This record gives sequence, C-alpha cells and structure tokens, in this order.
Amino acid sequence: MEVYVEPELEAGLAQQLDALHAAQTAPFLELVSDYAACLQHNRELEVRVAQLDKEVAELRDEVGARHAFAVSGGGAMI
Repeated sequence: MEVYVEPELEAGLAQQLDALHAAQTAPFLELVSDYAACLQHNRELEVRVAQLDKEVAELRDEVGARHAFAVSGGGAMI
C-alpha cells in the first residue's frame, strides 16, 4: 500500500534518520577501526612468529649437528 507523503516531509525525515544513524554509529567507528588495526597487526605478528620458529628449528638442527660432530671426535666445537 502506498501513501502520499509530501516531498518536504520525506526529505526532512530522511535527514533526521541520517543524523540519528550518524550519532548512534559515530562512537563505534574508532573502536571498529582500532579493532581492525589490531587484527592486521596480529596477522603480521603471526607471520613473524612463524618465521622465527623456522629459524629456531634451523639453528637447533645446526647446533645438534655440530654437537654430534664434536662428540664423535670430529674436532673442537666451534
């Protein structure tokens, strides 16, 4: 069902609704933005942790190989 509404009333109501929406969502915009930035930073840190875990594993393997070489009488530990 359609009801005739004067254009001025429709425009005024639309403006009030826009203002209400802006007033009710404005306090959360910064919060949501900060949360998105935290998520991005967390993803970057997860990648860095994975890189460091890989490096640690490689270093442990290297230390183990050197230790085994030294224990087997292959020479002095370096």
